[in-house]
Amino acid sequence: MGFAKTNKIVWFLTLLAISLFGWSWPWITSSAHPFGDDNSAHFAAAMHLADVFEHQETNLWWHQSNLGVPLFAAYQPLPTMFMGFIIAILGNLIQPVILFKGSIIAAWAAMPLAWYKGGRWYGCSPLFCGALGLLTLCAVDPFSIGFGIRSSTERGLYTQHFGLLFLPLFVGLFQRLLNHKSAGPLPAAALFALTTMGHLWVGLYGAILACALMLGQPHAVRRQWIKILQFGALSTLILAWWMVPLLLTNEYAGGLPWLYEIHNGWPANKAIWMISSGAVFDSDRTAWLTP
Repeated sequence: MGFAKTNKIVWFLTLLAISLFGWSWPWITSSAHPFGDDNSAHFAAAMHLADVFEHQETNLWWHQSNLGVPLFAAYQPLPTMFMGFIIAILGNLIQPVILFKGSIIAAWAAMPLAWYKGGRWYGCSPLFCGALGLLTLCAVDPFSIGFGIRSSTERGLYTQHFGLLFLPLFVGLFQRLLNHKSAGPLPAAALFALTTMGHLWVGLYGAILACALMLGQPHAVRRQWIKILQFGALSTLILAWWMVPLLLTNEYAGGLPWLYEIHNGWPANKAIWMISSGAVFDSDRTAWLTP
C-alpha cells in the first residue's frame, strides 16, 4: 500500500514537472526577462564559457567583464559551466537564450521531485514529502531574492536555485549516512559538492544542517564516525579543484558591498514581525504558507 502511494505521488510530481515546463514554454521562447540584474552576467559568462569549450581552451579568464575576472573564482561555478557546456553543444541548434531560460524552468520544474525524494531519504512519510515538494513552488518573499520562482525569472538570481535543487537530496542522504549501515559516504559527499558548487551559500546551509543533525544524534555520530570522516575527506577532495583557487584568489571577489538591510539582515524585532505577519513567505497575499 505504501509503495503504491509513493508511486502515485512520484508520477503526479513528474506530470506536474512536465506540465510546468510546457506551461512556461511561451516565456522560455519570448523576449521577457532573459536579461536584467544577475541574469545578464550569468548569460554572458555562459556564452564566454561556450566559446572557451568550443575552442578547447583552458583559460577561464573572463576578460570582457570590467577588468576581467577568473571564472574559477566564482562562488557558483556549476550552473555557469554547465550552461556553457550545453550552449557549446546545442547552441547552433537552439538559441542560447532559450537554453538559458529553459534551464531555469527545468530546475524549478524538478524542485518538487527533489524535495520529495530528499524528504523520503530523510525518513518522512510519502504524503508529507509530497506536500513539502509542492510547497517549494508556493513561496513569495517580499524582495524576490529568496527561495522562489520570481527570484530566478524576474530578479535574475540564476544560480541559487541549482543549489536549492540539490540541498534536500544531500540532507536526506546525510541523514541516511548517520542511521543506515548500508549507506556509504560517497553519494552524500557528491551531493554536498553539487550543492556547494551550485551556490556556495546554499552549500553553507547544507553544512549547518549536517552539523545540526550530528548534534541532535550523538549516538549515530559515535556509531558512524569513520563514515563521517570519510564523507568530509571525499567532499574536500571533490571540491578542491574549485575551492583551493577560490581561496587563493579571494581578492578578486572585490569585497561584499552590502549596504542595505535586506543584505545585512533585519533587526530582531523586524524579523519577528516579518515572520509572524507572514511577509517572509506570503508577501502581498493572505498568509497561508507561513503558518
